[in-house]
Amino acid sequence: MDGSFQGIYAELLQLARAVMRRERRNHTLTPTDLFHEAFYRVQPHLENGGTLRQDIRALFAITMRRVLIDYARKRTRRLNKLSQSHLPVENCTNPILDPDRYEVLRLEKLEFALKKLEDESPVHAKLVELRVFGGHKMEVCAELLGVSDATAQRQWNFAKAWLMREIKKNERQ
Repeated sequence: MDGSFQGIYAELLQLARAVMRRERRNHTLTPTDLFHEAFYRVQPHLENGGTLRQDIRALFAITMRRVLIDYARKRTRRLNKLSQSHLPVENCTNPILDPDRYEVLRLEKLEFALKKLEDESPVHAKLVELRVFGGHKMEVCAELLGVSDATAQRQWNFAKAWLMREIKKNERQ
C-alpha cells in the first residue's frame, strides 16, 4: 500500500461503517469485511497511482454497494435453497413479512432500477451512488460532478422520483 492510500484508509473505513449502519442489525458482514472486500476489488485500479482522494472515495462507495448487492443475492439464494429443501411449504415465511428478506428484495429492486437509470442518464445514476452509497453531502456531489449545487439538487430530486416510479412499476408486474 502506498503512502497516498494510507492517508485515506481511516476515511474509507469510516465510510464502510456508515454504509453498514444502514444495513440490518444482524448482518453477518462487518464494516471491516466490507472495506477489505471492496479494497480487494478496487486494488488493481489503484496501483497506477495519481488517483484523487474524491475519486478513490467514490470508487469505494460504488464498489461497497456492489459488494452488498452480491452478498444479498447470495444470501437470498441460500435462504431460498434452505426453505425449498428442508421446510414444508406451510412453514416458509413470506418475504414481505420477513424483515431480513424484505431488505434484500428492496436492495435488489433498487439495484435493478439504478441500472436502468444508468442506461438512461449516467449523471443521475452517479449522483445517486455518491449520495446514497458514498455518503457524500450535496455540495461534495456537485463538486465531483462539476455542476452547481442547485443543479445537483434538481438532479437529485429527479433521480429520487424516477427511481421510486421505476421501483413501484416493477412491483406491480
